[in-house]
Amino acid sequence: LKLDEWPKEGEGEGEEGFQYFAKQPLRVYKGGSPIIDVAWSPSQYFLLSTGANKLITLWHIARANLIFSIPHSQMAAVTFHPFDCSLFMSGTLDGKLQLWSTRNKKMLTNREIRNGDDGMITAVYFQPYNKNMIRAFVGTFMGNVTILFLTAKNTFEYYTSFNIQTRVLRGNAMSKAPPPPKP
Repeated sequence: LKLDEWPKEGEGEGEEGFQYFAKQPLRVYKGGSPIIDVAWSPSQYFLLSTGANKLITLWHIARANLIFSIPHSQMAAVTFHPFDCSLFMSGTLDGKLQLWSTRNKKMLTNREIRNGDDGMITAVYFQPYNKNMIRAFVGTFMGNVTILFLTAKNTFEYYTSFNIQTRVLRGNAMSKAPPPPKP
């Protein structure tokens, strides 16, 4: 649809020829446990999920069955690398930040995230800084945010951290992270 073809408020669902949502889902993925987090790959062909069954599961949108699962302790958050669909980052409630490869189904690197007594990772996100540098944002239960750089050797290099409960943020301050350290 083009922007001017979108229905106006009050139109759409139930009207002939247009529905916001399909009556039936296109695909249902079954993993056997409540879902904690999901992440779409940049290509939009892959989906990661993590659940109470302590598994990270990789799905392909054209397949009804999972591609593979990786056992994990206390999983809380997952996200794909912004340029390479074969890499993803995970964070756990026990403070472990890990980079995984879907090609060889193993962990490439890990780092423990602790901000005082708070090590419960609840959110992870990659942000491209430039063509050669990726930032990793890690959020914890108590409001701590740690910013790391993912190096060319696939290791995490600490940059800075702060607490969002004690810092006043205005506008889109999170999207304006500090520049990387000079080499």
